[in-house]
Amino acid sequence: MKIDTPGTFKTTIELWVNLVKQYMRLRGSDADQNGKAIPRTTVADVRQLVSLWDAELRKATSNGLDAETERERWRACKESIERSRAG
Repeated sequence: MKIDTPGTFKTTIELWVNLVKQYMRLRGSDADQNGKAIPRTTVADVRQLVSLWDAELRKATSNGLDAETERERWRACKESIERSRAG
């Protein structure tokens, strides 16, 4: 699947909302335990998203506490993805 590039959107929130909508249209969704729709994705989709969010985080200019917290959260998320892929 070809997704819109980050440069298409003014904010990462706009990018996120658009990606969720794109994946729901393409692959459908499932409900989480609270009934919230979660888009279905493939392993290839996840790899593409990891690259995309890595690039977005590198572009982030803020070095404040919030930015560092988000970087830490992203590192933990990537580690979880890698563990899932390994096994």
